[in-house]
Amino acid sequence: MQLSITDLTRTRARRTDCDTSREAAINAGSAKAIAERATIRHCLKSFPDGLTAMEVSWRTGIDYIEVQRRISECDGLEKTPERRDGRRVWRAV
Repeated sequence: MQLSITDLTRTRARRTDCDTSREAAINAGSAKAIAERATIRHCLKSFPDGLTAMEVSWRTGIDYIEVQRRISECDGLEKTPERRDGRRVWRAV
């Protein structure tokens, strides 16, 4: 079966990834994931000095692991070289 271009652009897992990574890739486009990314972006825009993923989790109520998964997928955010409590600080740009 040949994949269309739209299928390729939606694929977020590598061919060599395990089944759980492939399942996570499918779920990355879910309504829950979209809502979590929006909440994370909004939270970071409220804190110009930036926050760690743990701090975002505390402020939003989103599970820390979910924040870690979603924060790098968010548009308009950057990971800074700064660390707080051993964790990277993220800022809205």
